[in-house]
Amino acid sequence: MPQRHCAYRCGKLEVRREGVMEQFAANGASPAEVLKDLAADAQAVQWQEKLDEMRRKIERLGPINLAAIEQFNEQSERKKYLDAQNADLTSALDTLEQAIRRSIAKRDLASRRPLTISIRD
Repeated sequence: MPQRHCAYRCGKLEVRREGVMEQFAANGASPAEVLKDLAADAQAVQWQEKLDEMRRKIERLGPINLAAIEQFNEQSERKKYLDAQNADLTSALDTLEQAIRRSIAKRDLASRRPLTISIRD
């Protein structure tokens, strides 16, 4: 019976080891690299506390809108488009106002000529 229990535990540990190795591979790291960068006085309890604190902070952020980045990019593009339209309309309005001023000035000038001619006569 103790051998069966030992084999069961060994099998469980092997599955766990494989899972950890898969996590290292998924993150593009190896145990040797992590151990090299790990502080000499690092304690699992301290790291677990840091992890728990980070999880609490993330939970406090609340639900995350995964589409927010895409929506932001879409709205940014729309704003650029609308800003360009605004610039075009502002330019067209300035051009129109200048044309109106020139037209009024020409009309005023044309209406004054006959008056000055009639006064001189």
